[in-house]
Amino acid sequence: MSGIEGKECPIFQSAERCYHLFEILLGILQKRASSQVGSRRNVSGGRELILDYKRQLQLWAGSVGVNADPLVGLDARLRNKQSLQALILQLLQLIETNLNRSKEP
Repeated sequence: MSGIEGKECPIFQSAERCYHLFEILLGILQKRASSQVGSRRNVSGGRELILDYKRQLQLWAGSVGVNADPLVGLDARLRNKQSLQALILQLLQLIETNLNRSKEP
């Protein structure tokens, strides 16, 4: 098991869960667009908003090294800074929670 898949990369794993939830939301919107012909404009606006938020997360993650090699990535750099790591994880978990709530009908 590589370091990026192991338990020592909680920030990476949380960001990956967020990306997955964004994809689920986009799928839900696609289904709604298919079933509700009159609401395509609203769905299109919602899709663009979700894509924008996903891009913002990807931009942040890329700029701080969330997806970098496990030896030099954000998880590795914060290994000895538990309070900062915990703060970032709380923020990512907040995003996860809100994305999960958005999936509910």
